[in-house]
Amino acid sequence: MSADTIKQIEFLSRALKAPRIRDAASRLADQARDAGWSHEEYLAAVLDREVAARDASGAQLRIRAAGFPSRKTLDDFIFDHQPALKRDQIIHLGGGLFLEQARNIVLLGPPGTGKTHLAIGLGIKAAHAGHRVLFGTAVEWVARLQDAHHRGRLAEEIVRLRRYGLIIVDEVGYIPFEQDAANLLFQLVSSRYEHASLILTSNLPFARWGDVFGDQVVAAAMIDRIVHHADVISLKGASYRLKDSGITTLPSARPENTAEQMNHGGLLFEERQRPTFQRASTQLVVRDGWTQARAAERLQIPRATVSKWVRRYQAQGRLTDRSSRPQVSPSPRDQRTKKRIIAWSPRVLRTVWQCRGGEKQLPRKPH
Repeated sequence: MSADTIKQIEFLSRALKAPRIRDAASRLADQARDAGWSHEEYLAAVLDREVAARDASGAQLRIRAAGFPSRKTLDDFIFDHQPALKRDQIIHLGGGLFLEQARNIVLLGPPGTGKTHLAIGLGIKAAHAGHRVLFGTAVEWVARLQDAHHRGRLAEEIVRLRRYGLIIVDEVGYIPFEQDAANLLFQLVSSRYEHASLILTSNLPFARWGDVFGDQVVAAAMIDRIVHHADVISLKGASYRLKDSGITTLPSARPENTAEQMNHGGLLFEERQRPTFQRASTQLVVRDGWTQARAAERLQIPRATVSKWVRRYQAQGRLTDRSSRPQVSPSPRDQRTKKRIIAWSPRVLRTVWQCRGGEKQLPRKPH
């Protein structure tokens, strides 16, 4: 290749802002002559080097912009420490099909089981595939949304975040939120529902998310949107960080806190012990003046369940003012579920809980 040709290639590559063409042209010229490439094959080889280099450079820019706390790849993950984890499933997710389908990934398990590692690894794979990614802990996301809300730009921030192909929310459950913060995080989840993907990691099963967000209704609505199109992966075992420390159990890794309790596709709330008594055929009565939240607390059932009873009986015209006690025969559904609301007024509930055995009245609400 003559000196004039080299200079012309250098000038044109600078004009195109493609400096790698200059390097690839001179490097591939001798190989093309020796192999007898056609002009078209030589041109395709040069352009292929430029595109590959641009993709690699763009991926690095996207990885830096994502804000990962460290760079961890799926190849670095030690699957031997998680023998129950399906390697093929993780490799399939690493292919990025879930991003095209706007599906979510939820990683549940005790601390030190590799949730954040997998989330970062999948995020890096997404960046290499050309997707924009953002990483943050749940606390960081709440702080970001609160700042936008205080500046009066929350709606704009939510719209801007929808342009990212993948958002990773790490460490859900470590720190509880106030209700306002939970509502902000719900808006983020809701805005991405069936539009773009989320990866969430948590040390708590879904049944305990209501404690984190301070509102069972908000937690149930958030979980509903997350798991509708999601792969839920449970990680088990002791912390990998403590494998050489001699410590085998952490306080937050007790059996009742692990992801084993999560019944995907089933209950969103934990099943709790129902009251039983010794004598036959009477009732457990909630006193007048209790709110629905108080009734749910004392009956040890989710508030959403109490609200559901109220809406159902109100629609059937079977709820009256608490000043008069309606005479209503229980429906077959009532007899089957052993629950019957007998009186209701706005924000105040009086309910009957049919129990096996005798009579037990809860004390009046303290004044």
